[in-house]
Amino acid sequence: IEPGTFPTMKVVGGFDFAGICDIGAFENGAPCDGVFNVPDPDPLDFNGHGSHVGGTAAGIGNENIGPGVAYEADLYGIKVFGDSAVSTILTAAGIEWAMDPNGDGDMSDRLDVINMSLGSTLGDPDDPSSVTSNAAADVGIIVVTSAGNDNDVPYILGSPGVASHAIAVAASTTGGLEYAGVEIAEGAAAGTYAGNESAFDPPNPRLADTGPVSGSIVAVEPFEGCTALTNADEVAGNIALISRGSCAFVDKHVNAVAAGASAVIVYNNQGNGLINMGGDGTGIDIPSIFIGQDDGLTIAAALEAEAVSGTLDSGFIIPEFDDNIATFSSRGPGQGGSTCKPEVTAPGVAIVSAAAQTGSGAATLQGTSMSAPHIAGVAALLREQHPDADQSVIKSIIMGSTVPAQSPSGVAIPITLQGTGVIRADLAAQATVYAEDACLSFGRVDASYTQEHTVKTLVRNLEIQR
Repeated sequence: IEPGTFPTMKVVGGFDFAGICDIGAFENGAPCDGVFNVPDPDPLDFNGHGSHVGGTAAGIGNENIGPGVAYEADLYGIKVFGDSAVSTILTAAGIEWAMDPNGDGDMSDRLDVINMSLGSTLGDPDDPSSVTSNAAADVGIIVVTSAGNDNDVPYILGSPGVASHAIAVAASTTGGLEYAGVEIAEGAAAGTYAGNESAFDPPNPRLADTGPVSGSIVAVEPFEGCTALTNADEVAGNIALISRGSCAFVDKHVNAVAAGASAVIVYNNQGNGLINMGGDGTGIDIPSIFIGQDDGLTIAAALEAEAVSGTLDSGFIIPEFDDNIATFSSRGPGQGGSTCKPEVTAPGVAIVSAAAQTGSGAATLQGTSMSAPHIAGVAALLREQHPDADQSVIKSIIMGSTVPAQSPSGVAIPITLQGTGVIRADLAAQATVYAEDACLSFGRVDASYTQEHTVKTLVRNLEIQR
């Protein structure tokens, strides 16, 4: 430990079970397995993941980063990944340290909350990390884990998130984010279409530099813009609408610039995914946006019947995009009986938090690794509010104070993707009741014949202690 670097007023304790873990065996991502790893009393973060997560849960904040959810809480750094390894079997050891930090067998000094932004796919309740998570909950620790980043696949939610007493957290989009996009105020195509700004090498300008660009939208001819535009006179001074396909994005933009376009909109021809257009930006001195196929076709169809004017900007707030389940978020239910997993959802997209080894810098990351510490922070606040409540009560309060995730398509989000919904810390703090079983599962139901099942829970009044 370098003198004066650890512990600090914020990171008050911890341990490094993995060490640097960089012996040749780990070049191919082998785990820290107790043979090659070298435990170390200093849990200094090399990769940056832990610092980002810790900042979200309980960071102090500065001019670059907002404060964490429970910004006055103490942090303990328990490092189970090596500096260059991508897997670990040290999770259970780390959990046990949190249960008994001084190792004297008396767990009265246990930590209040464990956050584990880690896991493996297709979670197994008998995995050592799952078993130890339940053991930690049994002694009163609130255990929060990531659901996983393995997409909308049934039962893919990971370990230790599958542990029955753990809180597995799905990821959602953050409320109030500003999006780059195209706004059309009137006509058949009226609406705001979110997109990605181009990422060409300079001098390609950003909308944050140029400010909003408004004008008539003109569909280029040929429609993919791969050769000199035959309707250059119409495009001059206006916003060029171009379809993806057949040639490089750079070529499309160069041809639009040559025709005198003020900006470019490129729309996908292979679905609604948003692509980061990149390449050599030489000669591309106008901003541009990439939008999805459906949005582009809507604008193109409107142009066939009427004049269409629009605005490109980087600062659109689109409420319909708040609280959407992230496409990468792992789906439940939990293995071992089709259990209620994930339990809850929190923001996990475009999360700004601490950047390790920068002193005071910020990093923007996404994943259920980023959503879990939001819930860990809320759990810490609720532990302070209800110091005598069992961890299961805190878990139930969190699950019972959510709002439903939004669906851009209008189709309801299944509970196996969002749990009970997206966290609302203010509602959790105002809770007056909780259910002993916040989620009732009927297990795996065979829908080929009629069945009757009864599952009961008990709703209790909550004595709010202040």
